[in-house]
Order: sequence, then structure tokens, then C-alpha cells
Amino acid sequence: QQAPLDPAVEADIACVASLSALASSFPKEQQASVAPLVTYYVGRLDGRVPGLDLEQALIRQLKGKTQAELATYMQSNGKRCSNEMIALGTRLQAVGKSLAEQAE
Repeated sequence: QQAPLDPAVEADIACVASLSALASSFPKEQQASVAPLVTYYVGRLDGRVPGLDLEQALIRQLKGKTQAELATYMQSNGKRCSNEMIALGTRLQAVGKSLAEQAE
């Protein structure tokens, strides 16, 4: 039995699981478009918990869930994680715009 992780770490693990599942539902040629999103969350996990056994962390979060529970888990976390990515993109666009204006 592994000790509970920080809620922010658990949330990032859920994003890896949910976005990976989302990618697998896409046509093969579109699956790569989700890879940077998953990579972002894996990078956050590596920064927060170096050496985390990601496979075991994913198994621990998903183990014992019914199909209905998994569907709800994937849907709610997928939406949350996608919204986080949208917010990050908006923030990066604002920074880019500000830098471009300063360079003028």
C-alpha cells in the first residue's frame, strides 16, 4: 500500500490517465496531437515527485473502478485537464503578445 500523494500530484496523474485515454479514442493520425498534453503533465509529475513510478500511480488510481466509474473519472478529469490546458495556452498567448509589444 502506497502512502497517499499530494492532491496536486493525484490530479496530474488523473490528467495523464484521462488524456491518454482520450488520445486512444482518436483516429491514429490525430493521436499525436494529444502527446504534448500528456508530456506536460508527466513533466509536472517528474518535477514534483522525481522517481515516481507512474505506472503504479496510474494503476492505483484506476484499480477497482467499475466501467461507469471509469467513464465518469475520464470525463470529469478530461474536462478539467483540457480546461487547464486552455488556460495555460491563453496565459502563454498573453505573455507572447506582451513581449511582442515591448519589442516594438
